[in-house]
Amino acid sequence: MKNIKRILSIIFLTLAFLFITIPAGNSKTRSYYSGDAAYYRGKVFIASSNSDNLELFTVTDKSMTRLMKFKPIDNNGQQLDVSALKLNEEDGHLYAYLTAQYAIYKYDVSDPAYPSLKNEAKNNIWEWYNRIDTVGDKLVTISNKNVKILNYGLQNIDAYSLENNNAYNVRLEDANRYIFNNSGNYLQIYDRNTRATASSIPVNYHDSNTEGNHKVYADVVKNELFVVDDFFVKKFDLNGNLKASFKHLDQPGYDVVPSTDGRFLYFSNGLGVVKLTRADLKLSAYKFTSNLGAPAGWAMGLKIVSTASGDNLIIFNNSNILVLDDKLNKITAYKITAEDDFTEVKENLFLNLDHNFGSANSQISLTGGGFFAQEKLTIEFASAPRLEALSDSHGRFTQTLTVPNLSPGQKDIKVIGQTSKLSYSIGFEIK
Repeated sequence: MKNIKRILSIIFLTLAFLFITIPAGNSKTRSYYSGDAAYYRGKVFIASSNSDNLELFTVTDKSMTRLMKFKPIDNNGQQLDVSALKLNEEDGHLYAYLTAQYAIYKYDVSDPAYPSLKNEAKNNIWEWYNRIDTVGDKLVTISNKNVKILNYGLQNIDAYSLENNNAYNVRLEDANRYIFNNSGNYLQIYDRNTRATASSIPVNYHDSNTEGNHKVYADVVKNELFVVDDFFVKKFDLNGNLKASFKHLDQPGYDVVPSTDGRFLYFSNGLGVVKLTRADLKLSAYKFTSNLGAPAGWAMGLKIVSTASGDNLIIFNNSNILVLDDKLNKITAYKITAEDDFTEVKENLFLNLDHNFGSANSQISLTGGGFFAQEKLTIEFASAPRLEALSDSHGRFTQTLTVPNLSPGQKDIKVIGQTSKLSYSIGFEIK
């Protein structure tokens, strides 16, 4: 095995010179270095906020399609940059939690054609959220100084004082005992019971990479802690004792994630991804991602989802997003280009009627806004045939509707943006 490792290292180093790799920030196009993924109703959904928007993608028939891209809007009509997001399935619905400045927004994206805002909350101390995550059945927000626990109703339950230079490196584990902060050249273990740092484990990053994105994986039940630094993948127990290691290419170590069956680990180091056996960190497979989904990639953030056909590994690969199977074969990729942008909305969605009740065959005036400029709109009035409208340069529209000849009662009028996939509804009572 030592000879195999030595040969593999030579191959890695040789090929490293053949690939043109572009770390995040040096690309001419937008950089994708992190995000989230979920398997919902038989499809893989992928999300990222690296463009300061919620961008949602789906994988269908080995191709990836972007479904939406937008920013939340505050009460003053200002668009807010999205700092972080988390996908989460609850009661059969898929939700996207977004953080923007000191606010949290909860969107139902179960049907991406009709995303809807379900809840929002702001803290009153002007504390900007830098990351949002889930642990167990709770939400977690991370700022530069605090880690807070919330329920799905966005209500605060608990808070911990923990300073960090990069919220991406702060992780909680499902046993609800520890918070891990990969800071500088130390992995700090914070005990939630004592509300203090229990220990610090030395790790080894190049000076320029000490505050980069480094996600660890911890399993308190099995007393295992995994981290990839710039030289090794390391397996510790929670007391800091080194149990196993795997030397990689002296490249920046980014994320380490487990397979869903718990038997393997995957890690990223810019040049690509490597699959190891979890028990002893032995090599199982590897894939250079620099030349996959061109232009040149740089493997950073990793997410893994369990699908009907096995694990899918999602790689945020600088200028593209890759999806690989559990053998590291390419399933699909989404290539990001400089022109790959949707028009952004200019205000919150709204609909108004000149009156909210009337008899069949009477006419009413519907106005609305918050859609893309010059966007084709679909108008659904209960079960009546659909109508189309066109928004103006400000994303607004006005449309005269004929009340359909339906049974009396409360009916919904829904407007859907054909490009943005944004939608909004208003009620009307047929007399």
